[in-house]
This record gives sequence, structure tokens and C-alpha cells, in this order.
Amino acid sequence: MIVSQQQRNEQARTFFGKDSALLLLLAVAVFGLTYFSTVNTASSDPRFTLLVSQSIIENQAIKLDHYEQLLGAHHRLNGNYRVKKIGGHYYYYYPLATSLISVPFVWVANLAGRNMTIENDELAAQNLISAILSALIVVLLYLICRCYAEPAAAFSIAGVSFLGSSLISTLGTALWSTDTFVLFNALGLWYIARFEQDRIKQLNPYYL
Repeated sequence: MIVSQQQRNEQARTFFGKDSALLLLLAVAVFGLTYFSTVNTASSDPRFTLLVSQSIIENQAIKLDHYEQLLGAHHRLNGNYRVKKIGGHYYYYYPLATSLISVPFVWVANLAGRNMTIENDELAAQNLISAILSALIVVLLYLICRCYAEPAAAFSIAGVSFLGSSLISTLGTALWSTDTFVLFNALGLWYIARFEQDRIKQLNPYYL
């Protein structure tokens, strides 16, 4: 059901009531499903994602040279398919956006005594971050739907779209580069939807 401007205004006034409770329920459910899932693929391609974050914190560089001797024999950088050797330096092969965004999380993890050179520490950190991002993404899906639909419909569409698609089976299993890709795409779509529904007066292309 398409919602009129008057209805949207009324919904906005009551957002911190019933609507926020539904949204919180959805976010907590998605976080719990992803965080406590027994499926974890962080030891595949995403391994070293957070090691790059740690390198940025410790060395102010994305090079992984400092960790070659600290990793176990199974994860040595030389010859590892996740790592590219360029000019005598080791670099993570996959996109770096997720590593950059994860710097604050890794900084807190380091303060708590976690070290991303230890596989179990990185897998645990990836599991937590991917669960947080999954919850944020489903919240954004809900907010996008709220621009066009009533609260109950927005709740249903957002829930089915996330839980009934490859989003949950991919984003919730590890900290893939796809996690941040989907997050920022959802932010962009929400921004455009708000502009289309006259909730913001001007569309700034630099935000996109």
C-alpha cells in the first residue's frame, strides 16, 4: 500500500513508538542469527582482512611485511593466494574498503588483548563485525521501505528481503568486501528515497 504524505508525517511522529520497537526487534534478530550461526567462512578469502586493519593501526601502512614471521606456517604470506607480492612487499589481494572501515573495531579488539595474527582472534572479530553490519543493513532496508510503505509492510519486506535471500547467507558468514558494498549501497538508496519522497530538499551528489 502506497502511503500518502500525511500518513508519512504521522508515521514520522510515532517512529519512536511502535515502529522503533519493530525495527529493534528486526535488528536484534538479524544480529543474533548471524553472530551465533555455526557457519563461518572467515578463514577463506576474508582471512587477513583485519590484519590489514591492524597494520594500519600499528604501522600506518597497508603492507603486511611485518607479520610474515608471526603467522603460523599454514598462513604464511609468501605464496598465499590472499596476498600479492609487489615490489618486494606483501599486500592483501582483495578490496581494502572493509579493512579501512574495520580499523576502529580492530583498535578496540587490540585494546582487549586480541591480535589479528592469531586466526581465532580474527575469526571472532570478523564474526562480530559482520553481525553488526548485517543488523545495520536490515535497518537501512527497513528505512528505505518506510519511505514508500506502512510500518508493518516495511517490516515484512525488509525482513524477507534480508532473511530470504543470499544477503543473510553471505554477509552473515564472514566479513566479505560485499558487506561494506551492500551497506553503502543501502545508504545511497535510502538517501535517494528520502529525496524522492521530499524528506530532504536537495540531493547532494557528493554523498553518493
